[in-house]
Amino acid sequence: MEDAEQILHERHEPALMLREQIPGVFEGYRAIGAAALTDAALDAKTRELIALAIAVVATGQLCPAAGTVASGHVRSPVSS
Repeated sequence: MEDAEQILHERHEPALMLREQIPGVFEGYRAIGAAALTDAALDAKTRELIALAIAVVATGQLCPAAGTVASGHVRSPVSS
């Protein structure tokens, strides 16, 4: 399995190309992501844990790039 840094590095150039080719769509996607990260009914830690659970259920495995931020949250809430 590739490590998260390598995956993110490989996707950097294609993401820049998309941003240049379809700036409106790219900005909309960024805005949705930013809105999802604001504190509302759920705090950031809870949202990350839900995202991890969805990824595991949907694919049967964790995406190393997406799970990096949340990986520090997994042990304490699950084990306590």
